[in-house]
Order: sequence, then C-alpha cells, then structure tokens
Amino acid sequence: MIDVETTGFDPSTAVRRFRIGAPDAAISVMVPKLVERLEASAPGIDLAITTLLPRPGALDRDEAWRGAFAEIESGGITLAIVPHPPSEKRFHVSRLYFEDFVIVSRRDHPLGKSPTLKAFADARHVLVSASGDRWGFVDQMLAEHGLERRIALTVPSFFMAVSAIASSDLVGALPRHFAEQAQRDFAIRIAEPPMDMLSSDLLAVVSRAALLDHGIAWLLQQVEEVAA
Repeated sequence: MIDVETTGFDPSTAVRRFRIGAPDAAISVMVPKLVERLEASAPGIDLAITTLLPRPGALDRDEAWRGAFAEIESGGITLAIVPHPPSEKRFHVSRLYFEDFVIVSRRDHPLGKSPTLKAFADARHVLVSASGDRWGFVDQMLAEHGLERRIALTVPSFFMAVSAIASSDLVGALPRHFAEQAQRDFAIRIAEPPMDMLSSDLLAVVSRAALLDHGIAWLLQQVEEVAA
C-alpha cells in the first residue's frame, strides 16, 4: 500500500466524480465493496465505471493493455485496474490481489469436478472477447498440447459468460474471484484446470503526477483497502 498525502482532502464533505476502468470481472468483485465504503464515509463522491479489456488479437501483454494506460494519460479514466503493469515510470502501480483462472460449468455438467485435458478441450466453450475474436490464451495453451477447442459463443463480458454457462452445456475459463462470487447467484461448478493457466497480480494503476491531487491519492487508498 502506497504512503501518500491525503490530508488536504476531506471525503466527508468533498463533492467529486472519479472514473475507474477495469475488466468487468474485477468490477463485479471490487465495486460493490467500494460503493458501500463511499456511502458510509464519502457521500458526495460519485463513481463512473468503465470496462477495460485487452486489445483484441494482442498476444504481447504490453500491447494488450496499452490502451488502458493511454486512457489514464488522456484523463479518460482516473485509475485503471488491470492484470499487467505499464513499463513507463510515469505510472504508479499498487498490487491489489492475486488472480488466476478456473474452469466453470453448470452445476450438473458432465465435465465433472476433475476434468481431463481432452474432456476440457472437447467441450463447447464460451470466450469473453470484445471484438468477437475466437482466439484466446486458452487456445494458445491447448495448442501446445496438440489440442484445440470449439468456441461456440463469444460475449463481451464475464457476467454474460457465466450467465450463459449456468443455463447451457457451455464451459469457460473465468477469473477465480469472479467465479466464486458468481457461484452465490448462479448454479455453476468451479473446477481446477487440467493445465497451467494464465495467472497474475491484479493491479491499480494511476499517473504519478495525478497522486499530487489528494483526492486521487485518497481514491487509490480506498481501492487498495477494499482489495485487501
């Protein structure tokens, strides 16, 4: 957690609006807690939440998330929550929590609790893709094992993916924290993947120059604390 100066900002009386960008899975996990906190201690603070997804087709992670960092610099968003850090030193990065992917299917799906790699590959899959592109990191990993999968559905959000999974034979690779939360509302099963899948720390990214604004420094602290 960063030690920043926030004494010039009084959240109990401040009237401001901050824009946060994040993948919708992280939004579902973190924003309800953040809203609850602001209702109690900062009633004049409003949030605008926008969805961030990696650039379609980008296999290099720097390139995949470059658009998010450009949004911070342009002032389009105040703070980004992303799974990859910028390389430029003009950004400040705070670690929020570790995230990895699990296999999600409807509760009575024949894939079961311990799917084999071949059974996983043979299933009908849903893929989260903003552009409708049918190639993701799972396909790259399956190809290394000489396997491929059928993408039967692409959707632009993880919430839409889990909704489709719960009511069909589709399966999907979804972030663990999001899947565990979704399990409270959807009849889904979470299984450990039969191969190594993408994992990373989830990070809060802001411009270092922006931290001179005590209100933005305070916002970063709130995001760090609800993620702890």
